[in-house]
Amino acid sequence: MDLLSILNATWPPDEGEGSPVSQTRQEACNQVAGATLSPGGRALGVALTWALLGLAQPGLVRPDGLGPLGFLALVPWALVASRPGRRAKLVEWLVGALGLIGMFWWMRHLLPYLLPAMGLVPAIWLVVGGSALRRTARRYPLALAVPLAWTLAEMLRWILPPPLSFGWWRLGFLAHDSLWFSGSARVWGTWGLTWVFAAFSGYVADWIRAKGVPRPSSHVFGLAPLVLAVLLSALVKAPDTKPGPNLLIVTPGTEWGLKSSSQDHLHDFWIDPMTLTLEGLAVAEEPIDLVCWGESLGVGRVLLPGVLEGFDQGLRGPTWGGAPWGPDCDPTRVRRGMVLEDATAQILMGSAPMGSALLEPRVLAGFEQRRVPFLAALQNQERLLPEGTSLFSGMMALTVHDEEVRRINGAAIWGPDGQRRGLAGKVHLVPAAEDASIAAKIPFAVSIMNQVGGFVPDFVAAEEFGVLPFEGQSLGGMNTGGMNMDGREAVTYRAAVGVCYDNVFDDTFWRPQVGEDVDLFLIPSNESWYRDSVEFDHMIAFSRLAAIQSGRSIARITLSGTSCVMGPDGRMVDVLEEDGRTKQVRGCLVSRVPIPADPASRTPWARSAPWQPWILGLLIGFLVLLAGPPVTPVPPTVRTAEPASDHESGTS
Repeated sequence: MDLLSILNATWPPDEGEGSPVSQTRQEACNQVAGATLSPGGRALGVALTWALLGLAQPGLVRPDGLGPLGFLALVPWALVASRPGRRAKLVEWLVGALGLIGMFWWMRHLLPYLLPAMGLVPAIWLVVGGSALRRTARRYPLALAVPLAWTLAEMLRWILPPPLSFGWWRLGFLAHDSLWFSGSARVWGTWGLTWVFAAFSGYVADWIRAKGVPRPSSHVFGLAPLVLAVLLSALVKAPDTKPGPNLLIVTPGTEWGLKSSSQDHLHDFWIDPMTLTLEGLAVAEEPIDLVCWGESLGVGRVLLPGVLEGFDQGLRGPTWGGAPWGPDCDPTRVRRGMVLEDATAQILMGSAPMGSALLEPRVLAGFEQRRVPFLAALQNQERLLPEGTSLFSGMMALTVHDEEVRRINGAAIWGPDGQRRGLAGKVHLVPAAEDASIAAKIPFAVSIMNQVGGFVPDFVAAEEFGVLPFEGQSLGGMNTGGMNMDGREAVTYRAAVGVCYDNVFDDTFWRPQVGEDVDLFLIPSNESWYRDSVEFDHMIAFSRLAAIQSGRSIARITLSGTSCVMGPDGRMVDVLEEDGRTKQVRGCLVSRVPIPADPASRTPWARSAPWQPWILGLLIGFLVLLAGPPVTPVPPTVRTAEPASDHESGTS
């Protein structure tokens, strides 16, 4: 039976209790659910679901996507995956893998050879979802069975670490700009939104399968989550805010491939962004508290405590990494280079911009050769950034990890005095790009990654998300410092930092709020590998929901992606645009970031996020087990000729 026949299937009429031709709704449900389905019909239904999901995703039809399609996207999958049939698991795996590859098609710009694995591996968990649906569809209405099965599949696909899977897209992300019900994420997060979409899709599938007469419980399970989402969005408000720090977000429009091909790193990754920074400062109407540069724009490498001591004691980089500090390096030359890079980072990111150190003549000569427009200021030891302004930038660092010298992809803040205020590291590494621990065991894999990406994938994840302080001036309402001449107060803001891929994960936005106050989130990001693909729009969707869930503003600082500021309610505060475009643009964005009026305020989600997935997972597991064995195929009915009557047979 193909998909068309499923959609046109009729529901047996209810002719009253005890009628010989009537069936109860449960019996009819069992009969439809148990009817076998051909591989072609199954493939058509699953493919239609992935087509709807692809059409709904942000960036394809419109930047924010077609989120309402999420209410119908799972209907075909619900109708076909709820029924047994030949090669059911194989079909759902292959078609689901193709659907995932379509969602991840932006990866072709960087590591196209990863696309098959990005589809085939996580699609395994979609098969688990289909099996769970066939198990539960006989006992529960689809309005309950579908969210159980789909959320189970997404949780496995999301939570399991590489190489078993990896985190990226979830169904609930389609709700990011539908604030009339996505505000409920302040209570139950993205998983709750996924359930709302899936439950409504199951409800529609119940209506189709029942020909407009679904079981009464279907109305409850299908509509109650949506009604509750609307009520929670209206009743549980985002934290009250007040004007916070004034940011200057610098977006140089840099293609990241330049990092490996640049012939002049000093110009491309410091002089050019600094020139753009000074242009932005010149037109800013209010004092800037923090200048923000994107991921990895900081020149040099920061040495974290213990690196030099460990190197002197014989610690080196991994044998497979190919870094200059590897096992076969010249210790004297490499150590000198480490010290020089650390000093370069301090001078160019802190001392020189803040005018706290005079550059050496040979360094100034290099600037003179490049015809730097602010050369005179450097020669006179003048401040490049205004008094009271700090600098935030993505920054590479070296650390010691498991008796090896490894890199951290991080970000740091240099205060108005030119001193660094700590370093926040990236916690979630990009599989097979930054984290090569698995690829290192495969011959030639690391070499291929280095040739394609132009970098050595020897990164190590930070253990915790960093919260960096910086000084600023509030517009009033905070009594944490002295009063300035213009009536503003000197304050200290606390910014939690998530680097690029960290933006995808929930813990980026609740872990920093455990035990300490956070005013805002800074997300330095590098998406320029992916041209102007939908990857940019996915990141915006992730950030918007993160702002809603956490109740904190999020400032995105990109190299050539969409640089913007989102408020705690998920609304766009400011976005960098050029001729209506937000991708691959060059310029500066000035934004006064709203922060919580009460720094100690937390959304219900931020307080409960650590254990929400565990409770949901246990509930799903219990209900799936309670459903009993999966549906069994109903054998086709064989019609036989009835015996002829005596009259028809000619007997008397």
